[in-house]
Amino acid sequence: MHVRIFLRCLLVMMLVQPLLLLAQAATMGAAVTYAGGDGTTLRKSVVIVGAHTAAEGVAAELHWISEHLPGATVESRGQITGPPHYDVLTVKLADGKRVDLHFDITAFHGK
Repeated sequence: MHVRIFLRCLLVMMLVQPLLLLAQAATMGAAVTYAGGDGTTLRKSVVIVGAHTAAEGVAAELHWISEHLPGATVESRGQITGPPHYDVLTVKLADGKRVDLHFDITAFHGK
């Protein structure tokens, strides 16, 4: 019984957290901009400009995904520590394909 409750709480947390981050991204306004490439490789990483905290940066990543890849969902997230520092997000596209997206997070890493 306790395991079921725990699993339900975990599922709710997994579903709600991205929604909260998307809401935060919507309120960021023009403070955050994007440079670099399309995120398909480290050399073509999306550079997040103007995020001052990790929370703002993660929200910016989700905003970029929602704008450039409608219907995509984030399946996992990892980091490559440097410098430079990168977030690597595995994303399931609307057509079912999976891609890894690379975001340069050096400007706000650890903040």
